[in-house]
Amino acid sequence: MTTPDPCLRHPRATWVASCTQCSAWHLHRMRTLARPSGAARTSRPLAREAG
Repeated sequence: MTTPDPCLRHPRATWVASCTQCSAWHLHRMRTLARPSGAARTSRPLAREAG
């Protein structure tokens, strides 16, 4: 899974829950922040492992 782009219609600081793009980006951000610092720097991206 690649990093979703921030919504072009809504700024990052004021993401809209009803907007799919805002929700996808916010969900990815929360998952990234919840992850331990070491897990983000793995040698293989998660997208390649899933495929």
